[in-house]
Amino acid sequence: MFYHLFVNGSIKPDTIEVEKGVPLFIFRLGEGKPHVFLISGVHGDEQTGIYVAESLIEKLSKMELFGSITIVPVANPPAFRCKTHNSPMDGLNMNRIFPGNREGTVTERLAAEIWEQAIQADYIIDLHSCEEECIPYVLALHREFSYVKSLAYKVGIPYVIESTGTRGQLFVEASREGIPAIVIEMGGRCSVDLQSAVRVRDSLLNFLTSLGIIQGYELESKPEFYGRIIEINAPSEGLFIPKSFCGSKVGEESTIGEIKNGSNIIAPLNGLLVYIKRVMYVFKGEKIAGIAAKIKH
Repeated sequence: MFYHLFVNGSIKPDTIEVEKGVPLFIFRLGEGKPHVFLISGVHGDEQTGIYVAESLIEKLSKMELFGSITIVPVANPPAFRCKTHNSPMDGLNMNRIFPGNREGTVTERLAAEIWEQAIQADYIIDLHSCEEECIPYVLALHREFSYVKSLAYKVGIPYVIESTGTRGQLFVEASREGIPAIVIEMGGRCSVDLQSAVRVRDSLLNFLTSLGIIQGYELESKPEFYGRIIEINAPSEGLFIPKSFCGSKVGEESTIGEIKNGSNIIAPLNGLLVYIKRVMYVFKGEKIAGIAAKIKH
């Protein structure tokens, strides 16, 4: 069965088949409140979150829980099988269609089922992968909703970045319904970034400890909060060479990279360098980096 990809099938999940050959596996650990809902694999080409979910299932299944956590390791099975961002069955991006539609296409029906499961929880965490060279960070509506900021603080990922609030995303729709919800972005696309995965897994275990669901994990962390990410595009084509690294603080007018033909890439603002391309050939207008704006107090 498909779920044998996770913990060798030793833990039997609930199985919901939204269409023949498209099963959604839901792992339920513990019972009662507080109740955390954790999801990954909304995009089939983002594997690091799936690895984190699998690791949590294995670890938590051996622990006594004082509360509950629901884990959906692969929210979009057709996309995962094909390692694609959108579903190969209907071309939809699942992360733009929540709360879904039970009478719609396969992806819309999957989203509807996930939504019904998610809104029963006290907290929602959605795991994603960003650029290949990317620091782990929380994406949240932290400036709009205090309860979202509180959740982001408890999770303890070092950097929290303001979302644009694009509708149809699970965490955006849930936040607007009054449920604390965030995304955690990690490195790795069509691959697993093990360093990011371990860091995020430990942060999530620490979060569960802070809620009293488990015992024994205590990591002190005071996350830094930033504004939205500003995309940096290549001013010309050529070989791009980064001059800064992910997680570095950049100042306005500082050089973060160069195009080998002589074009320097200058930071247009003060903030955090969230992601940056590796050495590679790029074309004019291509996205090469992202800087989260420093919040003025």
